[in-house]
Amino acid sequence: MEEIKIIKNVELKGPVMLAGWPGMGSVALGVVDYLRRKMAAVKFTEIVLDPAATIDSVMVNKGLAAIPPTPRNSFYYTKNPDLILVEGEAQLSGHAGMLLLNKALDLASNHKVS
Repeated sequence: MEEIKIIKNVELKGPVMLAGWPGMGSVALGVVDYLRRKMAAVKFTEIVLDPAATIDSVMVNKGLAAIPPTPRNSFYYTKNPDLILVEGEAQLSGHAGMLLLNKALDLASNHKVS
């Protein structure tokens, strides 16, 4: 099960959306993180994916295997300029990546991202 968890309802006028996930030196994620902190962006939404959709490894602690926590994908906004920033904790591929992409595009469409 995946869902869009609304933390705060926001109204934006034709916002631009920038997204960053780790990978290739985490350049995109670093840029989005910098902008989020510099512009004091506020978290308003999170995409929660089913943990079963994202399993690609296990964690071992003191000889016990466990499923790692599901990576978070957080959405932040700023006003003036109206901007949506997306920060993902993991670069997802396959089915999980497509689920995340579709949910992010739904959110972009709902906010009339330009």
